[in-house]
Amino acid sequence: MNPCRYKASYVNEVKMSDMSMRPSATTGSKGKTYRFYTGAVNWPFGYGLSYTSFELKWGSASAMPPASLPAATLRKEGVAVAVRVANTGSMRAKKIVALYLSTPALDGAPLRTLVALEKVDLAAGAATTVTLTTNLVDSWCAFCVYDDAGVASVPVGTAYTLDVGDGAAAALSAITITSS
Repeated sequence: MNPCRYKASYVNEVKMSDMSMRPSATTGSKGKTYRFYTGAVNWPFGYGLSYTSFELKWGSASAMPPASLPAATLRKEGVAVAVRVANTGSMRAKKIVALYLSTPALDGAPLRTLVALEKVDLAAGAATTVTLTTNLVDSWCAFCVYDDAGVASVPVGTAYTLDVGDGAAAALSAITITSS
């Protein structure tokens, strides 16, 4: 946890002994990290400064996943999405393109989870397309939902939202994939 991310008042609002990640009415916890904390922050997760500006766009429609995929495919193979990154400024710079997943309809689910990222180095005026893949970590399932016992599953009918941006907001309109 990076202490400069939270407002100074955070230390007065949460008991130091409360180690729960999720918000809790019982303990008064507002949650922790970009995945669960809903209060005001100084700098959102993934926030960075640059000497240039970037434009992000979803890649070609043929490089995007379909709107519905079998639960087994989401669990074992994940998905890949293409993002076009253009340096629209006047200086060479690096940009981290981050893919986030959320399940807004599931109670208790994280607000957003970082599932893939790629760092690009672009000259002024240059552009490239990156492919972000959710299955790069062996035996990790980006689309899995964990029950109280820690058992992972991809519930059929669950709508997953994918977006590109920083930990606070999406830079592109989100795409939705539903498990079938």
